[in-house]
Amino acid sequence: MERKKLSNKKIAAFMMGALVLVLGVGALVFWFEYPRVEDFGTAGVFREETVQEKTRELIQLFSNQEYQEILDSYAGKALKKDADAEKLENAAILVSMEWGDFQKINSITLGEMKKAGKWYALAESEVAYENVTVTFTFSFDKDMRLAGVYMK
Repeated sequence: MERKKLSNKKIAAFMMGALVLVLGVGALVFWFEYPRVEDFGTAGVFREETVQEKTRELIQLFSNQEYQEILDSYAGKALKKDADAEKLENAAILVSMEWGDFQKINSITLGEMKKAGKWYALAESEVAYENVTVTFTFSFDKDMRLAGVYMK
């Protein structure tokens, strides 16, 4: 049996086709996995009043340093797996060693995020304490379980 020798042009064309295929698949995976933030109400899954209420409740618990209660009563499975009360406390300490007494919630801004095909409600809240202003960002899954916490 005789083997045909491929020309350099055919090899180059094959390699370019393979490269385009790999880049296309990579772009599709990136598009699907990369979080996209949208206006609140885009998904049609979350109620504004519910997200704001949960946000206020969580701020009160953080203000009272009730980290275990946050995990027990609000956290979803993934957050419970990744965090414990000590980690939440340490995150709060990184913002400031001494927050002081709660003063007021200055603002709550809502949004939604789609990541890996799942929708999340986002609530960013600026909260004034006696010695510091803390910005909380909470994410909630479709069941209104806390999926993520960020403080600065």
